Amino acid sequence: MEALFSTELSTFEQMLPSWLPTKEGLYAVICGEEVHGLFEDQIEAYRSGLRRFGTRQPFLLQQVLREQRLALVPGICFADE
Repeated sequence: MEALFSTELSTFEQMLPSWLPTKEGLYAVICGEEVHGLFEDQIEAYRSGLRRFGTRQPFLLQQVLREQRLALVPGICFADE
């Protein structure tokens, strides 16, 4: 079985060198090999990922930094209001 987020992390690592000069500090949203976008705010990135991929499709939300930190956070479901 493929490790959780291995494709997304590989995509992130491939894009990182081109992002660092001008995008450091932004948040990337990635699902599979698709980069959904880069966002200034972590909450904005998360909400955009939920709108694009829903709650049943896992996606990676990772900040563009020279020294990477990885934290796995369980998904949160929001009821429609």
